[in-house]
Amino acid sequence: MEKFHVLIDRTWDQHVRGEMLSDLDLIDLQELCKSAAGRAVSGAQVIYRFLGMGAIMESTDLNRIYRDLHAASQHKLLV
Repeated sequence: MEKFHVLIDRTWDQHVRGEMLSDLDLIDLQELCKSAAGRAVSGAQVIYRFLGMGAIMESTDLNRIYRDLHAASQHKLLV
């Protein structure tokens, strides 16, 4: 996870300074984001099984968060 934070910090600083990111940085950033999103979705799926029937109701915050996580994991940068 440290590699993720180092890359995020470095590339964000470059962006703020108006510098273009290298193709290698973009590829690394995309791969790290895909990995992080995959782990987040996998973890949510494991936890979701233990939350009971109340969590599946569309009106609950947990259900909305679960759906939002799945939607965000389909972002074009991650697929």
